[in-house]
Amino acid sequence: MLKKIKDISLTQRKINGDNVANALKAVSAAKIDKSGSPTALFAVRRHIIETLKSTGGRPSVIENGERKKIPFYKEDWDALKNIARDYREKENIKVSPGQIAAILIHKELNAELKRENR
Repeated sequence: MLKKIKDISLTQRKINGDNVANALKAVSAAKIDKSGSPTALFAVRRHIIETLKSTGGRPSVIENGERKKIPFYKEDWDALKNIARDYREKENIKVSPGQIAAILIHKELNAELKRENR
């Protein structure tokens, strides 16, 4: 049996971004949405790999229950198509824009519920 490793290292004190901005006399140019970061997309990729199940045809999301028709803004659907295309071409993961949308909606709803239940 492997011995457990306990991390007892000290963490660095967090820096307040507002204090840094004030010290540098910086002004906000734009608000950045951190939910669309490459790290977030990597988490979506991992979720896709873990939940896609192939039964001979197009793989489907295991947890996917009911199919619903929902309208999308054109630019959002285009973004979903681009993400799905990137997964197909770069990762060889066959996933549809709708499957990406379902996963993103599911993750965001769970995050919102966690924020509400603090």
